[in-house]
Amino acid sequence: MKNGYYLSTYLFINELACLTDIELRHDMNISVWKKDGTKIQLVRYWELERVTGLKQHRKAFYNVEHARRIIEELLGELELSLDDMIQVWGTPELDTCNDYHSIEEHKEFCYHSICHLYSSLLMHTEIFLKDNILAFAVDGIPDNVVDLDIEHKNYYTASVSEKGEIKHMFAAYSPGIHWGYIRDFFNMREGSLMALASACSCKLYNKSLKLILVKNRNQVADVIDDVEILINYVNNLSEKDSGILFNGFDSNFSETENRISMVVKEVQKISELIMEANINNAREKYGIKTEDFFVSLSGGFALNCPVNSYIMKKNRFKGFIAPPCVNDAGISLGMALYYFYKKVGSQIFFEFENAYYGEADNVIKKFIERNQDYIEEIEKYDLDKVVEDITLEPIVWFNAHAEIGPRALGNRSILADPRNFETKATLNKIKQRQWWRPVAPIVLEEKAKYWFENSYPTKYMLHTFQVYNDKKKLVPAISHTDGSARVQTINKKENSVLYQLVKSFDKKTGIPIICNTSLNDKGEPIINTLDEMINFALRKKINIVYANGLRLKLKNHSIFTEKEVASRKIGFENYIKNLDFEAELKRLNPFKIEREMLIVYIQNPKLYDRIDLRRKESIKILERMTQLQRNKFHII
Repeated sequence: MKNGYYLSTYLFINELACLTDIELRHDMNISVWKKDGTKIQLVRYWELERVTGLKQHRKAFYNVEHARRIIEELLGELELSLDDMIQVWGTPELDTCNDYHSIEEHKEFCYHSICHLYSSLLMHTEIFLKDNILAFAVDGIPDNVVDLDIEHKNYYTASVSEKGEIKHMFAAYSPGIHWGYIRDFFNMREGSLMALASACSCKLYNKSLKLILVKNRNQVADVIDDVEILINYVNNLSEKDSGILFNGFDSNFSETENRISMVVKEVQKISELIMEANINNAREKYGIKTEDFFVSLSGGFALNCPVNSYIMKKNRFKGFIAPPCVNDAGISLGMALYYFYKKVGSQIFFEFENAYYGEADNVIKKFIERNQDYIEEIEKYDLDKVVEDITLEPIVWFNAHAEIGPRALGNRSILADPRNFETKATLNKIKQRQWWRPVAPIVLEEKAKYWFENSYPTKYMLHTFQVYNDKKKLVPAISHTDGSARVQTINKKENSVLYQLVKSFDKKTGIPIICNTSLNDKGEPIINTLDEMINFALRKKINIVYANGLRLKLKNHSIFTEKEVASRKIGFENYIKNLDFEAELKRLNPFKIEREMLIVYIQNPKLYDRIDLRRKESIKILERMTQLQRNKFHII
C-alpha cells in the first residue's frame, strides 16, 4: 500500500433518487487520509450537512460529475484534488479499487456494520494493540450501496480483541429498530424522545415490550408489531386508568407528550436489556471478564447516553471507546480504518486525537470588512472578559476547526451560565426548542467526580450522570427533571482554549461547569463558517460573539433584514439547477411509477441491473415486490 493521500466517501449517486428525494444513505460524509509507512493520519473530515445545509444530508448526487465537482471544491481548500488521491473508496461510481470492503473476508456480516465497528475499535490503536476490547456496532438498518446482499447477513457486528488480535467476531443485537420506528411514528428525533422521557414523570405499570433480539432482517417485523401493540395500548389509556395501569398524566405536559413519554420509557428499558444480552453473550461464549476489557460502541444507537452509562456502571469496564461521530456520519472513518488495518495489519498506528477534524474559517479580516455595519467593538481575547460576558447573557462561541459528529463539543457552541435557572429557557427560546429540552454541561475533567455521581471522562458527550443532590441547586440550568445531565468533560490536551475558559469560570464562581448547546437554529445543521455564525447571532439578537480569538460586540440587530438561516458554502442543488426536471423524470420514469414502488426500487441497488423502469413489464415485478414488503413490514 503506497504512501500518500486516500479518500473515503460515504455518498449515494443516483439520478432518480436525486430528483425524487428518495434516500438510501443519510449523514453522508467524506474524509481525507494520509499514509506514511504504518502511520495513518486523518487530515480532514466533512459531514456534508455542514457544507450543504441539508440536515443529515440524505439527498443523492445526481451523477458522478455532480459528486466530483463538490469533492474537488472541498479538496481545493487543502490544495489537493482527486488526482492527488492514491485511492478512492466507499461509493461504487467513484471507487478506484475493489478490495477495500469486507464482503469476502466477513461474509456473514454487513459491510455497513463492519465500518461502524472499526470506526471505534481502531480509533486508538495503542489501546487496541496493548489492551483488550469488547466492541459492538449497534445501529438501525444498514445501507446496501456497496454490500448488495444485506438481507442474508447479520445486521450488527461484535468482536473480542486481545492485544491487537481479533479473537472472535460474532453477531450482535441492536435496539436500533425500536428507536427508528418510534422516531418515524412520532416524528421526533431520538434525542428529543429521550429528553421527553426524562422530563415527563408519566410511566406505565406492568406493561413492557418483549425481549426480541434483532440481529438480521428476520426479526424486524416482530419488533414493529410489538412496538405498535405498545403504542396502541398507551393510546387507549384514560384518566380512569390512572393509578392502576399508569401513574397518571404529568400536568406539565400535553396528553400527547405524556403518552409518548410512556412509550419511550419502555423502549429505553428494553434497550438496556438488549445491550445486557450482548454483553452476557460475550461472557458466556468467550469467557470474558468485563473488568479486564474496554468497551467499544458505534452505530447510531451509541448516541443513547443513558444506556451507555448503564452498561458502564453495571459491568465495570476499564474504559469506554467511541468516536464523536458514532452514527452514520462516522462511516467513512470506519471504512478507512478497516482498509488500512486490512493492508497494514497489527503494525498500524493511528490516534484519533480529538473531535476537531472539521473545517476552520480563518479569514477573519475579510469577514470583519463584510460585516462592519454590524460590529460595534473588536477586542482581543481576554479570559476574564469572557467569563464576565457568560455571567451576563449567552454568548456565541466560534473557534478554530469544527467538531465532527452530531453534538456541539465546544468549537461551534452557544455558551451560558449554568447557575441561572432561566438559562435553559433562554437557550431553548433562542434555538426554538421545547421548554423541557435540557442543556448540556461542559465540566473540567478533573472535577467531574465532585459534581456527578459515578462519573468518568466523556469527552464526546456520550454519557449521562446524576448531578449530586447537594450540587443541583448550584447548577439548575444543566439538570434534566430526573436530576441527570448529558455531560462533556474537557481537559487541556483535547481543547486547551475551552479548558482554560472553564477553569477561569471556576476560579471566579466556584463552578467548574458552563452550559453548552450547539450553534444552530431549528432544523439547521451546526454552523460551519463565520458568515453563518453572524447571521445566527444577528437574527437571535445575541450581543457578544467570540470568533477565532476576537471578541466582537454586535450592533444594529434591528436593521439586519435576513429572516432565514444563512445559505451554506456549497449550493448542492446549484450543480443541477439547469436540469429540466420534468423532462428528466419523464426519461427516467416514463410510466409514472408511484412513489412507494420507486422507494422499493431505489433502496435495492441489486435491482438496478435487473429492472429497467423504462420497460412496462418492470412495473409488474415492482408491484409484486412492493406488496411483499408491505405485507411483511406493514411499512416501507
